[in-house]
Amino acid sequence: MMLSSEDAAIVLDQAENIVAVNEKWQSLCGYSAKEALHHSTKILQGEMTNEEKARGFAQELRTLGEARTTLANYTREGEPFAHKLHATRFTDHRTGDVFFFTEGVEVKDAAIRRAIFKRGNAHRPSENLTFELRLVGLLLSLIHI
Repeated sequence: MMLSSEDAAIVLDQAENIVAVNEKWQSLCGYSAKEALHHSTKILQGEMTNEEKARGFAQELRTLGEARTTLANYTREGEPFAHKLHATRFTDHRTGDVFFFTEGVEVKDAAIRRAIFKRGNAHRPSENLTFELRLVGLLLSLIHI
């Protein structure tokens, strides 16, 4: 399935497998739609990808329905690039299926690229995520009373 977007874009299903990409994503990442479909975005990760930051981004997306980050990702050919991402969760109201739509651009700024390519630029959850997680914990404790 192809997408229309000004930026590189993908859609993930609830299992977080790629179900759609656009031509800009294919050009940026080096994978054809056929190669990417039904794989996770881990196909873009490599040695300099901060796994903790990537997990935090995914958790924030699942919990809050929206997340932003910049990660060191890799093209199909193994070339690293700084990937600025913005993702949103949406539900197909006809089927109830949940999907994740992510748009991304390559960051060209040298200072940002240096910071992203450093190992250990750990993800720090936003204050909203921290509040949301505390609220969920409180609600769960009330339900079990």
